[in-house]
Amino acid sequence: MSEPSGSPPPAAPPATPRLPAFFRTINPDESAPVVNRDDLTQGTIARFISTREVESMGRKSRLHVFYARGGEGVPFAVWGSAELDSQLRKLRGGAGIVFIRYNGKQPHPSMPGRTVHKWTVQEAVGAKLEHVRKVRAPFADQEAALDKVIAEAVERDRARLATSGTDEPPPPDDDDLPF
Repeated sequence: MSEPSGSPPPAAPPATPRLPAFFRTINPDESAPVVNRDDLTQGTIARFISTREVESMGRKSRLHVFYARGGEGVPFAVWGSAELDSQLRKLRGGAGIVFIRYNGKQPHPSMPGRTVHKWTVQEAVGAKLEHVRKVRAPFADQEAALDKVIAEAVERDRARLATSGTDEPPPPDDDDLPF
């Protein structure tokens, strides 16, 4: 059926104004396989994405999500610790390219008999993507090892979902958070 000849054509929706470059898209949370802290003892360059609080078995923990390979790889997550949580909160802009390395458990400096998970977190401030790629070159072996660890974590998650149906793995028993 045709429109009467006297009616105006339908109005086009108004064009969306273009935002300036300093606006950053916020992506929704992704499902990211949790890797063990010990798998990061060699360190890796990754893009820090977000932190979310998870309550499991009556206690709260933080899960930190990263993209492997300096932000060009797949997502992975690491359970937080008091020190890691603190260091990631200090990132400029809240997210960015970081070098992250797990240094193991060490005695707590002021509380005898307690231990703390120690981390090295270094932020790439103002680095362009081509600079980050050059810096990542010597870390090719660590990136390949992390890719393998992430693939294994994905398989563990699939098996856990198939048997128990729970979304998140429980936090590690040796969590040093004061919750």
